[in-house]
Amino acid sequence: MNTSLHNMMLITQNRFYREILGGALKKGLSPGQPKVLELLRHEKECTQTEISRALDLDKSTVTGILSRMESAGLIVVRPDAIDKRRRRISLSPEGLKASDDMEEVFSEVDAIAWGNIPEDRRREFIETLTQIYNNISKAKRYGK
Repeated sequence: MNTSLHNMMLITQNRFYREILGGALKKGLSPGQPKVLELLRHEKECTQTEISRALDLDKSTVTGILSRMESAGLIVVRPDAIDKRRRRISLSPEGLKASDDMEEVFSEVDAIAWGNIPEDRRREFIETLTQIYNNISKAKRYGK
């Protein structure tokens, strides 16, 4: 097996994606929605730009995800009190329920992935992964 960083990141992300998407589909959600649900669960309310930045997704991708979520009744969209051009997005009661459901999926997948890895190695790994993300985000050599 190719254990280079880029290969291990790609194949691990693909495995996580398949596991989480499988759980999301069983709950009636579509791709992209679980990430938005989790973000809004923790942030309570965001603009589309904030969602795009926090999830490192193109604005057009977020537009499609939010449109489907609004149609499904998972989010509430209202004008910003100060800047009427901006829209504030939060979870509806149905969205909060879907978020609860996805938290169970996330917890199950995380528990499987961590397995018997000790807590100190988990923390160290997350710190390292965060630094890798920060490093690659600054580079912007080949991506946007």
